[in-house]
Parts: sequence; structure tokens; C-alpha cells
Amino acid sequence: MSHYFYQPEYFSKFRCLGGECPVSCCDGWNVYWTKAEVAKLKGAEMPDELRKMIEDNFELTTKGIPETVTDEQDKEQYVIRLCDDKRCPFHERGTDLCMIQRSIGEENFGVVCGLYPRRRFMMQDNGIISSCSSSCPAVLKLLLHDKRAAKMESIPITTVREIQAVHTDAERKAAPAYLKFRKDLIEYYSYVFTSDITFEEAMLMGAIAAHNFSDPRNQNDLPQCVDIIRKEVGVKDVHRITDKIAPVYMSKYNIALSLLYKLSGKEKDFLPVDISVMSDGEKFDTEKYLEGKEKFLEKLPGGDRGLKNIAMNMFLDIFVHIDMSEYSFFAFYLYFSACMAAVALLAYTAGYANENTEADFIASVSLFSRSVSHSSAYIKPTLEYLEKYGTETVNNVASFIK
Repeated sequence: MSHYFYQPEYFSKFRCLGGECPVSCCDGWNVYWTKAEVAKLKGAEMPDELRKMIEDNFELTTKGIPETVTDEQDKEQYVIRLCDDKRCPFHERGTDLCMIQRSIGEENFGVVCGLYPRRRFMMQDNGIISSCSSSCPAVLKLLLHDKRAAKMESIPITTVREIQAVHTDAERKAAPAYLKFRKDLIEYYSYVFTSDITFEEAMLMGAIAAHNFSDPRNQNDLPQCVDIIRKEVGVKDVHRITDKIAPVYMSKYNIALSLLYKLSGKEKDFLPVDISVMSDGEKFDTEKYLEGKEKFLEKLPGGDRGLKNIAMNMFLDIFVHIDMSEYSFFAFYLYFSACMAAVALLAYTAGYANENTEADFIASVSLFSRSVSHSSAYIKPTLEYLEKYGTETVNNVASFIK
């Protein structure tokens, strides 16, 4: 049986920015290492100062252990104790490089530090879906500037080691999460977000598809459902639908405000882009929004394509990383749409108010993505909020998207 990696074109082009990264992955996160990884680390030759730091800053915890782990020995792991400013103690001041990597090499990293922002998950047909997190600024830069960045491609797996890894993951087929990794579903959204329609039209096509995919009658015949939607919802039809939709800017602003600040408990200066300039609290300034959109697309030629690329990547982030098993696929798409409404608002606000439009937009999306695409905590309150706007129908979702 053949095996393959299914991944966006940018995946093989990704390179870490290292000390040049504006939003370092070494700060602000709890990073877990297994007991075996820490044992390997401690067994390496290293300067005495680094060895003492490792002894002082790795502590055992039961947090972060998946519920599926049953072996008592595996119910503990190590976490790196962060400094008071939430910075990793091994994140070297001055150079912004990792002391472990610089001193003894990245081959001594744990899996989390070694792989991020890369992610890999098993699909149903012996393929592995690979992508990189939208919380990484280097990934966002690729998505903004390479028009083909988010286009999915299949790459044959040829080495024995890689095929063994596939079979190891295949043992998890009984897990409910495994059932959602359908290539035909992801392939459809790749088709939508890399087509020659606008960002808003792509989001609308995705909403129509999600509504159809959520119909129980279509669950067992997804490939045929995909073909029907491709034929029936062509570019002309999308233009016809979007032209008739009246945008609801205030609802977009309120949900973005909720996702960016209220749910995260962050202050407004948390992000370089402050969307509050678009409203006085009661009324949304449509003229500023449209001017910001025009300026964003003017400053970043291909910016609309970039937003579609980011949408496809965030789709993968949420779809394969967050447990959405309690919700329908349409509910998943509502949450994803809310996230992308916030991203679009960040883009157009940056175009309107920020001199360093691209840099501030990338930093803001990176920090925002850390919250919404790495944790399930935002899903329920976001969906409850969206219920106020009657988002159970595609038309209402469309007005929110636009």
C-alpha cells in the first residue's frame, strides 16, 4: 500500500527566523518534554552552567498528558519552568537564540521544540497531513507573499523510517479524532482557498460546503458531495450571492473584539494592531474599514491572496489540532469564520492605522493564532456569542463574513 505526505507547498520552504523572529515561540508557552527526552538531554556533554540550568528549570508535572495515556509511567512529563516575564530560561538574552541548541545542538531537543511550528497527523488512507502553525511569523510571511503557498500537494513517502512512523500512527485508527482526517474534505477547501475568487467569496463557498457536509445524509458520500458543490457553486454563482449580501460590520467587530481581547483576558496593547480605532464603542466606522482594506491591498500587492492562504492554513490549524468532536462541521466552520473575521479586521486596521502594516499585521496574527488555534477554550463561548446573530443559516453566516 502506498503512503504519502499531503502538505501545503510552503511546508518544504519553511525556515526558522531565529533571532530575527518578532514573536518568538520560546516565550509565553508551557513546553513539555517526555522523561525519555529529558534523560537524553541530561546524558549529553555540556558546560556545567547549562547542566545546572537544566536541573533547575525542568520540573515534573501531570499537566498536558492526553486522556488516552493509560500507562502509569507515562502520566508524568517535564515542563520547562518559565521566568517571571514568561520567557523560556534557555532563550538567550541579546542573541534571542536557544542556549541548548547553541551549546549542544538541536539533536538534543525534545519533540515539541524540535518540530514546532510543523505538525503531522495521520489521515484515513495511509497519508500524513503536514502543515505549520499560523502562530509562526515565518509561516505567515510565506503565506502572504507566495501565491501558491497554501496549495496542497502529495509527496510519496519512500524511506522505511517514514513508513514505519505511518504504521505506528495507523494504530490510532480507533480514535474518534482520526475519523475526521479526510483528504477529500481538505482537498476541497484547498481548491476553494487557492482559486481565483476573492477572500470573502472563498469564505462563503466554504460556508455553503460546510452546511452541506454537516447534513447526515452526506456523511457517507463525501466525495460525491464535494463534486456536486464544485459544479453547482461556481465562481459566477458566488459573485451573484455575495453581491446581494448586506455586510454586518458591527457583528464582525464585536466578535473580533471578543476573540482578540475579552476571551483571552488580554489588554488592548497586547497586539501591535488595535482594532478599537474602527469603532467608538457603539458605531462601527465603515469608511475607515473600507479605506483600511484599500490601503492594505495597496501596500501588500496580492494581499487578498495572502488572506486566502492564511485562511487555508488556519483551517488546517483548527481542523487537525483542536478537538471539535462535540460539534458539527458547520459549527467548526462558524468558529473558523469568526477567527478569520478577526484576521481580516486586523489586516484592514493595520492598513488604515499602522505605518509598518505588514510587520504589525504578522505579529498580531501570530499572537492571535496562539490563542484560537491552539486551545479548545474559545470554541464554546464563541459559538454561544454567534447564536445571537442567528448564524445557523448560510445567508446569516455570509453577512457576517462580508
